[in-house]
Amino acid sequence: MPGCLRPPALPTKPSLPRALLAGGVGAGLWLARVARRAVGLAPDGSREALAPAKRNLLFDDGPRAGLETLLCPRDLLCLAFLLHGLVIALNTVAGNFGPEYDALIRTSLCLGGLNGLASVAELVLDPTLYDDRPGVAHERWIFGLSAAWVLAVVWLCARLAGVLPDAAFDVPASAACCAVFLAMNLGPWATAWAFWQELTDLERLRMRGLGACGFVGVIYCLDAIALAYKGPAWWSKVQTLWPMQATCEESTLIFGALALEACMLLHRLGRRGILRFQQAAVPLGLASSLGLAIVPTVAQVAWNYDQISLFDAYFV
Repeated sequence: MPGCLRPPALPTKPSLPRALLAGGVGAGLWLARVARRAVGLAPDGSREALAPAKRNLLFDDGPRAGLETLLCPRDLLCLAFLLHGLVIALNTVAGNFGPEYDALIRTSLCLGGLNGLASVAELVLDPTLYDDRPGVAHERWIFGLSAAWVLAVVWLCARLAGVLPDAAFDVPASAACCAVFLAMNLGPWATAWAFWQELTDLERLRMRGLGACGFVGVIYCLDAIALAYKGPAWWSKVQTLWPMQATCEESTLIFGALALEACMLLHRLGRRGILRFQQAAVPLGLASSLGLAIVPTVAQVAWNYDQISLFDAYFV
């Protein structure tokens, strides 16, 4: 009837495309907030709220630090190990093997062990290593695995050198070494595979580099397995058949520890902002691995090829 009020119209349901669009936008905003929290960003995406070390580790653009911060006891101990290792590498390339070379290896064992223990102390005492990164991207995992890796190399080298003649712990210690070597190689790759979307570009690069550096430990597993399975008699027989085998095994183990310690030194400098990871730390890490591990190992094999075994020693 004219003049009568019409009842208010009922609200219509939104169409399916609009509902999907609204849901997608909401989900996208939620995921963005989750991603920001995952890397510690402020709600507006700013990196300014991040601690300098974390910002350097995630994005490589945090505040720079001066070289004077390099002169801390931990870094000086590492530098002593690396410089001493450089002397061993140069003697290896020059073919200078003898009593002096064996003495250099023994000294390097001591320095390597001290660096491994210093890394353990750093792991326990440094509160800045606690973070929320996934898998091996977590700083405590990186420092813990590297410390265990160096100590495993030192034990295996000392055992083959006869510095630790007691064979009572060969089986459990060799098993622990293999576990550490495999974790150092597979852990970074597993982290990159499982958490690829959560990692920043820099973290992905670091995981690939860490996994590549850890590959040499897989080769060291051969010595640990043979020692555990065949016992000290096997190693004595190997040294009788190939006189330079002990020197070769000991030096190549030390070379691996040197390369890893060099990379960890560069990692510490990168997180403090002394070096940029992509511009300096990563290239220098590759160069140190080449100079401290690959070149002297090739030289060791070339000089003593007739007095060592690359594969047959594991089957005698």
